[in-house]
Amino acid sequence: AGSSEDTLSYADGLRYNLREGWYEFRCSMKLISNGVQREMTLPEALSKFKEPRQPSAYHDIVKNYLLHPQGGNLQSLLDGADDDDALFKSTTLDVLVSAVSVLYARMVSGD
Repeated sequence: AGSSEDTLSYADGLRYNLREGWYEFRCSMKLISNGVQREMTLPEALSKFKEPRQPSAYHDIVKNYLLHPQGGNLQSLLDGADDDDALFKSTTLDVLVSAVSVLYARMVSGD
């Protein structure tokens, strides 16, 4: 069992414990599922998957989280950008989302 020495704080008072395998996330985000928009936390959204999936299954949730003001707040980088800059930033964001989705899929599958 892990101890308080194994629990580390990061960001704005959030914590994680690698020995026990948990992370804290803050973010209620609006997700659209089956045409219905509802607000849920990142862990709630990810827990909808009952078993490990391919990285593409997590893409929308990860992107929502990274763009949300209470998540990664990356939408602020896209706001006000001209067309060329917006295309570059959007492409870069998609690369990041894909990388985080792969990381999460591997973490869930124990890979």
